[in-house]
Amino acid sequence: IRKIEADELRPSRQLAEKLAEALAISPQEHAAFIHFARDDGDGDGLSPLEITHPIPSPARRHLPPTLPVLSTPFIGRERELAELHALLVREDVRLLTLTGPGGVGKTRLALALAAKVAPLFPDGVVFVNLAALRDASLAPLAMAHALGRRPHGHGAAWERLQTTLRHKRRLLVLDSFEQVKGAAQDLAEMLGGLPDLKVIVTSRELLRVRPEHVYPVPPLALPESGRDLSVDEVDRYEAVHLFVDRAQAMDPEFHLTTENAAAVVELCRRLDGLPLAIELAAARSHSLPPPILLRRIANHFNHALPGMRDMPPRHRTLGASIAWSYDLLTPEERALFQRLAVFVGGFTLSGAEALCAPSQATRDGRPTDPISPAVLPADCCKQPGDIENRVASLADQNMVYRTAGLDEEPRFAFLETIREYALERLVESGAAEAVHRAHAGVYLGLMETAAAHLNQADRGVWLARLKVERKNIHAALQWAMGAGETEMVLRLLGALQVSWDELDHPWEPLSRLEWLLAQSV
Repeated sequence: IRKIEADELRPSRQLAEKLAEALAISPQEHAAFIHFARDDGDGDGLSPLEITHPIPSPARRHLPPTLPVLSTPFIGRERELAELHALLVREDVRLLTLTGPGGVGKTRLALALAAKVAPLFPDGVVFVNLAALRDASLAPLAMAHALGRRPHGHGAAWERLQTTLRHKRRLLVLDSFEQVKGAAQDLAEMLGGLPDLKVIVTSRELLRVRPEHVYPVPPLALPESGRDLSVDEVDRYEAVHLFVDRAQAMDPEFHLTTENAAAVVELCRRLDGLPLAIELAAARSHSLPPPILLRRIANHFNHALPGMRDMPPRHRTLGASIAWSYDLLTPEERALFQRLAVFVGGFTLSGAEALCAPSQATRDGRPTDPISPAVLPADCCKQPGDIENRVASLADQNMVYRTAGLDEEPRFAFLETIREYALERLVESGAAEAVHRAHAGVYLGLMETAAAHLNQADRGVWLARLKVERKNIHAALQWAMGAGETEMVLRLLGALQVSWDELDHPWEPLSRLEWLLAQSV
């Protein structure tokens, strides 16, 4: 028995039959169990559930497929599927990583891709769910279990797994690999010895190994803001079509109309086109019409989206899905993640450094500028280069994303749903006021520096920079007014006078005047 459990020996037919009796295997599954235990014929000790090509044996004729069956229709993603298919069929692509933030639909897209390419893998397609693991050493054991093997001992697990997969044209789908990211190098080395094996990985974080080909999974397509579209045109967009499909599953009477189309579009936009968030919102549409649901979500980020009971716990609310990624961050990355959330419309590395590690001129140990923010605790930037490295790590883990900047300077931004989650964590930390003050100080410094250049030859350069940062400038002014920081408001307004009209600033002069008059009463 010990040798059988160690996969060193196969039982005789008589012993396999005794085991079937002892384990109370049903008569319908008796032959399949004997086949599996004995490793007879085709299969390498594979579970009957793993074999997907047609098998004439009556005992295995109606076996379920190895890939999980999707409980809801797969909508859209034609372009992504075509691009991924073209990648996976290339001989040089052995490890394909689908990456993106939580809720963007990596798993469903990987399953759709695996089903599409299944005929290319005569030895089977195997899905391995790694979401429950926390120890990288368990990864090969989970893969072996999905293959119907029982490797003996952790030390030899990868070698025994490689032996099982040798000479098999097979596809592995490894889901939630961020949970076992320490196994990435072992996976890459195993692939080096198995030319017939291909692997699809879903992960919120890049594996960063040489065989890896990365495919960032984008949110679902949305109508552009400001476009006047008919109901039929709106429904062609993937995000809207998904909402309508899921809403009709809850309420067959739901239809997209001229009365609710604008609210549905704005709801999908507010949820960043994330499939999970849209599904959770649509699940409430039977009791809350889209306009009301939109207001609820705008005011109650986490609590407005309770999920379905059959969803994994990490997907039952949008906040839980983001928390899944947040919990994987180091303490230093969490501190930085929270602070960066005060940026509106994106940030640069220099802006992040100014926020988290501001340098101050002092006289007698006091800041020369009386409204300069106090230096924040150095819990996310203890060494030179920490900010750059940790922002890059957050981008690798899809907590922020890179966007276009000026003069090729890297610029980063949040999906709004993720930014709101980070702001909630910042408030819980007790540091929100200090970080907002630091943010306002950064943009006061930028405005006053820019004001000195706007009448000089380099005016265009500085004006372009202010236009890129206008949302942050607005946020800084809004915070200063809300906090009653009169001197900061006056200085911001004074610096803005030179460029107010050219920045298309949303604050009307009357609003500024009313605020200043209120302070003088």
